[in-house]
Amino acid sequence: PLIRTMASPASVSQSDQGTNKRERPSSSVNGDGTFSLLELAQMRHKRRALKEVGLEVNEKRPGESASFQKHAKESFHLLSLPGAAPQTSGSFSFAQGLWSAAAPPPELAVAMNFLVDLPYFDALCAPWRLARRKVVVAPAGDRARVAPYANAQENLTWFHPEMPDAFGCHHAKCLMLFSKTGMRLVVHTANYCKCDCQEKVQGAFVQDFPRRQSNSNSSVEDTFRDTLVSYVRELDKVISPVGRVGAFGGNGLAAVGSETWMGFQNLAELLAHHDFTGARADLTASVPGRHTGPNFARWGSKAIARLLRRYGNGRSGSSAGASSSSCSDPWANEARIVAQCSSLGSIPETLLHEIEADLRGGGGGGGGRGFSLVWPRVSEVAQCREGWNGGNSIPGKQNNVVRNHLTTRMCQFWDVAVAAPKPAVPHIKTYCRVSSDGKRLAWAWLTSANLSGAALGKAEKKNTQVFIRHFEMGVLFTAERCAAYASLVAAGDLRSSFQADVAAPRTLGGGGGGGGAKSE
Repeated sequence: PLIRTMASPASVSQSDQGTNKRERPSSSVNGDGTFSLLELAQMRHKRRALKEVGLEVNEKRPGESASFQKHAKESFHLLSLPGAAPQTSGSFSFAQGLWSAAAPPPELAVAMNFLVDLPYFDALCAPWRLARRKVVVAPAGDRARVAPYANAQENLTWFHPEMPDAFGCHHAKCLMLFSKTGMRLVVHTANYCKCDCQEKVQGAFVQDFPRRQSNSNSSVEDTFRDTLVSYVRELDKVISPVGRVGAFGGNGLAAVGSETWMGFQNLAELLAHHDFTGARADLTASVPGRHTGPNFARWGSKAIARLLRRYGNGRSGSSAGASSSSCSDPWANEARIVAQCSSLGSIPETLLHEIEADLRGGGGGGGGRGFSLVWPRVSEVAQCREGWNGGNSIPGKQNNVVRNHLTTRMCQFWDVAVAAPKPAVPHIKTYCRVSSDGKRLAWAWLTSANLSGAALGKAEKKNTQVFIRHFEMGVLFTAERCAAYASLVAAGDLRSSFQADVAAPRTLGGGGGGGGAKSE
């Protein structure tokens, strides 16, 4: 199965000390023919390598939608970790391949995060370093320490979020690279520091989006764009520049002037002029505040419930072709919700049930009937490539972790448990709904949000208000989104083949293998 039940932390620390002696599977396929989530991204790169030498590989599992399999793999990646076991390392890297070396550098780069080691990230990420203008949105901590770095580069501005709640933080992680024709968006789970980018399991969603055509139909629903623009507008309310404040005056993203935003007044306006209707996933976010009315289901786990209801909770054809047996149906009532995060705060059982209900589409309490929590064992941390230091990024106090309603649901990924010689500690956050036999996913959610009310929201006032403390960002993969993208590919639509770092202008063509676009 994708997951394996583990004992309580107390017994784990006793039984798993020393070398892990369990036999490793003979191939990347588990004994029952299923694949783990960590292997999802690796399949795409293996398939590409085989095609380059004229071979093909068929990794489709029985009953799985071809479009969901193909297009989810092509936009979900693991970060490449030098020298890491293959089970915990992918091929995406901030250091290389993020932007074509033959293309002009980005006109604008916007980095949003929780932790930013600016000298390190400047050295690591060439498109960021070479961008004509750069904007950081991240907590500055000690402003006196950060200001010299912010002032040292004339083309850089650092914005610090002043959180409205003392226990809130800006925890979203994304990188936006803008060219004259579009943008590349990376939504991921890594802080911009060495231990995160080179030592831990991290996930990333990457996709390019074109500028909106002047004659495009503005009435077409673009929920991805609406969420991103709304998120930036909410963020704009609480940020102020770090250093050189007098040079810009005022607060917010408009403080640096329209020249920073490629002629637009602020980042939200620039984003609104891009076309996200070809997105391979739905964008999700959390913003601080007490949200009511139409905003109740806009943020946090309530947004996941809204999206799942929109797609019919699997009853509108997304599980077509599934076996008649409910054990192979990821939308069946007994299908489990699997949550994997890197931090555990104080989670009362009532909140756990509320989050599970949201991840089941709402409309009825989860009741904990099928919720699994993936959490590292003591021995996994002790034996990881960073040693005990790896535990610094997976905080969980004993009185928060060792609680009966959590320990009875704890599991581990099988392939990580047997990885050799030194697995990387997971800092990735994923949530999914898995069929009872472990062979099919209803959906998968990659996000910066850990399992907490601060990140996902907690209902108040008889479920008419939701309270959120953090800024978070993620992407939800569904069969419906992947099928919509597959139809764009089949139609030769420019949105399915657009590349933001192509140096030559791209124009709408007459279809064909170029995906409806050609270089001139």
